[in-house]
Amino acid sequence: MRSFWLNQNLIGAYIISGTYIRDMVVDPDYQNRGYGSIILDHCINHLLKFLVLLNIRMFQNRIIIKLGG
Repeated sequence: MRSFWLNQNLIGAYIISGTYIRDMVVDPDYQNRGYGSIILDHCINHLLKFLVLLNIRMFQNRIIIKLGG
């Protein structure tokens, strides 16, 4: 698990399980301010160090992104 803090306030976190992003959350008070994009970018870059192919499914927006491969 990796957590992200701003001025001693927890703004978000993600959990990686093996080769999957198991969960990613952003505090509602910090949503729509770009913090989720920063957290997701950090998560993806971390995973790409170990993977050849990365599949991302965003269920809310029904977007599938494939990187690498």
